[in-house]
Amino acid sequence: MKILFLTESLDGLGGWGRYSLDLLSALEKRGVGVSVIATEPTAKAIKGTIYPYLPVKALRFNLLLSGAWAWFWALLIFLRLKLAGVSLSDFDLIYCIVESYLPITERLARLAGKPYLGTIHGTYGVKPFRAKRQGRIFARAMASATQIICVSHYTKDRLAEFVDATKFVVIPNGIKTAGIVASSPAEISARANLILSVGALKERKAQHLLLAALPTLRQSFPDLKCVLVAGASKGAYGEKIKGLVADSRLGDYVTIKEKISDQELDQLYRVAKVFVLLPVSEADNFEGFGLVYLEANLRAVPVIGAFGSGAEEAIAPEQSGFLVDTNKPEELVRRLKLLLSDSGQYSHLCQSARDWALEHDIDLMAKRYLELFKTIKV
Repeated sequence: MKILFLTESLDGLGGWGRYSLDLLSALEKRGVGVSVIATEPTAKAIKGTIYPYLPVKALRFNLLLSGAWAWFWALLIFLRLKLAGVSLSDFDLIYCIVESYLPITERLARLAGKPYLGTIHGTYGVKPFRAKRQGRIFARAMASATQIICVSHYTKDRLAEFVDATKFVVIPNGIKTAGIVASSPAEISARANLILSVGALKERKAQHLLLAALPTLRQSFPDLKCVLVAGASKGAYGEKIKGLVADSRLGDYVTIKEKISDQELDQLYRVAKVFVLLPVSEADNFEGFGLVYLEANLRAVPVIGAFGSGAEEAIAPEQSGFLVDTNKPEELVRRLKLLLSDSGQYSHLCQSARDWALEHDIDLMAKRYLELFKTIKV
């Protein structure tokens, strides 16, 4: 089977790029012929060819979207592929991994006379519907797709508020587990009282909820520290969080790290005692799943997430961690106190969390994708 994919990048850095790379690599292992249209070439990312023909990064695409613009770029990509000696008739289907490019995928599939599918992760699959014109374009693209994959039932339900959901199927996000060994019992017992949170500093990630709980926790755990891994932080919310840390006593035990290496992040996961990310959902901004919970679990780190988001499906309560109500801050404090003080409960969760992460291995998710692909008639 040969499939043409559209995604932003395969650089393995951002969420889209990392997930695209892991998924396509897993599909190649299962014998799928993979070619990719992206915004830029990525050396040695996959065995298949990468064509850097997409016009702009995904976040800007929604701002520029119009029917004529999508047709223009679909035609341009079609012609560039043809000039490169690539015939779309050679592919069995076309697949869009990043939801912002779904309108281009729909038009490219019409030019090729091929079926197409797409993945909806979260916010950027729903955000276009707040504008009448863009919502109409995305609704048409989804209606014309053979199948739309949502990464969680939460994402599916949010999207169903705007479009017919009969073509939707849920396949959870997966992570690459090969080569990632669990922390040893000795490493786990040596962990200090460190809380780790990983995610861009933005409103829907709600890092302020964690910061608000820390002074109370420090009364019981004076040695408690916290690290926020934020990537490249931009915008008013990022400045707000930095200001909270800098202008209060939080700076004595809270550190914000930006643009760290994979090796440093892996080390932080291994020395952290608990992982916390409490996404909040409002309007068209929400967390569709949350790969970071699984990444922490894979290193045998229990996690705490929030109800009312895709975290409900990324976390198995009492197995990989806990879910709390963000409107009840005392719940977060209570759960953290339990994990920081109850060694028996903590040890149990460390082992079961690792097992939960292994159930979401990207190879297992790729198998489900491939089973779906095989049901589609060309």
